[in-house]
Amino acid sequence: MEYARKCLGCETTEEAKTAELKDYLAEKEELISKMTDEERREYLQERKPLFSGFKKKDKDRELFVPSFINKKTLLIIIGIIVALVAAVFIVKGLDHNNKTEQIHSTLGEKIADAGENYEVTTEKKKEVVFINDDTEILVQTVVDVPTITGNDALDSSVKEWAGSYEEQADDFKEQYNSINYEDLEYLDAHSDVEFYDTEYPIYFYLRNIIYVPEEGENFLEIPRVDDKILSLIYCSYIEDGGAHGYSVYSAGNFDVESSELLSLDMIADDYDAFSDVTLSYIMNQVEKKNEEMMLYGSEMFSDYEDTIRSMWSEDSPNWYMSDNGLIFIYNVYELAPYADGPIIIEVPYSEVSEYMNADYVKDNEQKKDYSFDGSINSEKEACDYVWQYLYDNNYGVDGVHCEGVDEDSFVIRGYDDMGTHITTRLLWTVDSQGNIYDEDGELID
Repeated sequence: MEYARKCLGCETTEEAKTAELKDYLAEKEELISKMTDEERREYLQERKPLFSGFKKKDKDRELFVPSFINKKTLLIIIGIIVALVAAVFIVKGLDHNNKTEQIHSTLGEKIADAGENYEVTTEKKKEVVFINDDTEILVQTVVDVPTITGNDALDSSVKEWAGSYEEQADDFKEQYNSINYEDLEYLDAHSDVEFYDTEYPIYFYLRNIIYVPEEGENFLEIPRVDDKILSLIYCSYIEDGGAHGYSVYSAGNFDVESSELLSLDMIADDYDAFSDVTLSYIMNQVEKKNEEMMLYGSEMFSDYEDTIRSMWSEDSPNWYMSDNGLIFIYNVYELAPYADGPIIIEVPYSEVSEYMNADYVKDNEQKKDYSFDGSINSEKEACDYVWQYLYDNNYGVDGVHCEGVDEDSFVIRGYDDMGTHITTRLLWTVDSQGNIYDEDGELID
């Protein structure tokens, strides 16, 4: 308030007063521009008088105003100050944020149905925060919101369960929306029109979608959708500034009649026996996968057995039900490094059905059947034949693909699929008589 004291303590011309007032306003503008957002907010809330000569009297008395400022001048000064403060906020907003938020939703898409009982549809909810004059995306989230038509109670339970994935997306957007994009020089924006479903470069990305395996897919079994059980899988793919994005799979299982979200103890009649048998089977299969991984220069984390037991005791294993059995998913970094992908273990109903609630056991358990009539004559037959061998011998690969024909043999590549990252696990050949050879040309028994 130095300017006020100077004016009240001397006699000056109107021109001098105006000049000093302009100087004061310039100083005030500079002061305000240096304030933090919180300081400016407090400044506006306090509404401090601009001159020390202002004194607030009793509310029924008039406000004292120095004699050298008339009412018109006072209104002009107040208007200038308000405009300056507003301008600072606008400039700061443009410099720091320059953001435009958009929300889009798609129409419902049917992903499964259980005949006359109910059907499952999803609506995609996409939220986008644009920056740099809407030429780049700071953060984008995509979430599948499921709807169950034909069973209101089940729909309510599924929506409550799926709500956590919407909350995760909201938290993700809030976290990265607060970042000053000028600090992103160390990051490279991601650009892939087909994968991200946008032509704009993206810095931070989260996608929570309901994962629907296709018939014949080699990665995850198709979840159950019938009059007893509804199983749904969410795949969460995240780009948060690390060396690469990563996917996390999680599942929910619902009793269609009661609409309850099921835990493992709820599907067992004898939980102790069920727990012992299932856990033992999982351990045995994971050990086989670890031995196979070692053949290719990788292996599980040293404490993988403790992790499996700990997750089981805390009722936190990730599982769902297929037509053939219980599928347990151990996501990347839980048991093994990222490059090895998620570890998937299928426990057939035949191994545990005697300890389970009979209502939850699918009575049409079928093993993958790729018939072999003595000759292989196409790429599809070669892939099916090798996949059957891998399946029967518990090889931990996500899928197989025919790379072409080498003389009289088909070249088959086994791979792990981690979203945007594909890792080759084996490169074999199979001839028309069904003989399989490894990379060194050695016959595989």
